[in-house]
Amino acid sequence: MHVSRWVTTHGYALNVDLDPAPFTDWITACGLEDAMFTTLARELERPVTVAEVRPHAVAALEDVFGLELEELPAEESAGLWPQPLHAQLAASR
Repeated sequence: MHVSRWVTTHGYALNVDLDPAPFTDWITACGLEDAMFTTLARELERPVTVAEVRPHAVAALEDVFGLELEELPAEESAGLWPQPLHAQLAASR
């Protein structure tokens, strides 16, 4: 994470098809007060799955950063770690 002039920059998130409402209360997108979260599904006006987006996202990252990524084996249900705060925020709305 990097902080400069009260703005943080960090990681990479690709909002595929989720309700961004819980996050808008406590995250300022890219430090821009008048910017809003959106999702690929909302922008494309159709349902979108992570499986559909993943190969395109990988190809774009490889191209932009000059990388060759390889998929690592994962156990069943592996992937994102539990996000109890996200679930709590979503439940409270």
